[in-house]
Amino acid sequence: MIELKNSSSPDKIVIVGGGFTGLFTGINLIEKGFDNVVVFEEHKTIGEPRHCAGLVSEKALKMFNLYEDDFIVNVVTRARFFSPSGICFEVEGEKAVVIDRVLFDKFLAEKFESLGGRIVYKRVDRLCFIDNAVKGVYLDGDKYCEANLVVDCEGVHSGCRILSMTGVSPPETLLHATQFDIENAFVDDVSHVELHFGREIAPGFFLWLIPLDEKNVRIGVASSDIYKRPPDLLWKFMKHGIRRDMFTIANVKYRFGGLIVASGPIRKTYMSGFLAVGDVAGQVKPTTGGGIFTGGVCSLAAAQAVAWAHDYGEYSEKTLSKYEILWRHILGREFKYMLLARKLLLKMRDHEIDELFKAIRDSGICDRVGRKGDMDLQFRTFMEFIRSPRVTLKILKIMLRRQ
Repeated sequence: MIELKNSSSPDKIVIVGGGFTGLFTGINLIEKGFDNVVVFEEHKTIGEPRHCAGLVSEKALKMFNLYEDDFIVNVVTRARFFSPSGICFEVEGEKAVVIDRVLFDKFLAEKFESLGGRIVYKRVDRLCFIDNAVKGVYLDGDKYCEANLVVDCEGVHSGCRILSMTGVSPPETLLHATQFDIENAFVDDVSHVELHFGREIAPGFFLWLIPLDEKNVRIGVASSDIYKRPPDLLWKFMKHGIRRDMFTIANVKYRFGGLIVASGPIRKTYMSGFLAVGDVAGQVKPTTGGGIFTGGVCSLAAAQAVAWAHDYGEYSEKTLSKYEILWRHILGREFKYMLLARKLLLKMRDHEIDELFKAIRDSGICDRVGRKGDMDLQFRTFMEFIRSPRVTLKILKIMLRRQ
């Protein structure tokens, strides 16, 4: 049996997964007074393999007290949105930063360990159940690690193995995504990102361009069409898309892929002795696939709920249910409206996306959206867009066509 270190606290907490959500949850738990926390990471190195696009609001990092210049690659202040035919509108607003995800995760790991946490590079095989409660994990077959609480932050790339053992269904919609880090590109403006929409460009999602510097750019796409593979869509865009001039002499420096959760939160994120946090719980923006802000908020909610359960004296289903009550209170409305926006986009044909983008561009609302909208709390952004009668009327007309 693997023992956790001796501690003044009798509570032993195991976290499955050493990505952002797992490490940040560990940091928050230690800061709540739990000094017997271990993270199990199945890969040999923190930060690998890479999956994330690395774009996060500056505000979110500062709110989580995680902002450091060492892992900041670029700062952007504008986003350009392109319809299938190339109709464009631009929103200028809050700062977003492009982070080196490997350095960022290593920074989190160092902070976690400096606070007294342990990282063990072993794969969790399965959960241990006693009387319908999780009481620990098994590693490498029969090696057992007892715990008062197991927090599942495994992500979705593992197939949600651990979550499935609890009987809870994993996120329903997973989109395959591919990203290229491109060098020798012609980047005309490093201060803006681009999002390109259309069924031939990115069926069921969008294609993104994130500048890293004057000669390097990250391009990625996700697809809901199994016959339109993300790598093929990227090569097609680079050779024939409206931004093909950017890639005349460019070459692919690094290629990586992953899965994007696009269906919103799962039905239930807790049981006796167990919490699910982050991507594995579907706590990801359905509109963009971003999980750092939402995962960070849910990590904070988890640490608070665990502290309440500790004070109550047990990690039962009843006491841990406060975790779900808390994160749904903070983010429930956001997930609801992001899912509505995604469903609307999925129903729209390319010519209807053209019509909507033209209405937004001609409405003059973009300046206000930039001032009043929010990259993280997208309900505010949604509400600012529909303040324009022209935009609202166009959305209603499109919705009526679908009836």
